[in-house]
Amino acid sequence: MYSYDRRATNEKIPGTRDVAERMVRAENEFIETLMQFGKISKPDAIKVYNVYKKLKVIKRQGVDRISVKHGQFLDREVILRALAQAS
Repeated sequence: MYSYDRRATNEKIPGTRDVAERMVRAENEFIETLMQFGKISKPDAIKVYNVYKKLKVIKRQGVDRISVKHGQFLDREVILRALAQAS
């Protein structure tokens, strides 16, 4: 879900492959941010990312960046609560 193989795709519209790569890179960077701030593992960070996406507390800024609607969503306690909600 969070990887992208350049050789496995057939680009029908020029430029879409680059956009997809940038979107996946932004998701991976956000997951790494959750890992750092929450001090959690990557599988747990992916669960938190999915909870945040479901609750619509994250937003895309273009295709290069993902941010939270409020900084408190990056507090360790809030991340752990989201992780508990995912389980």
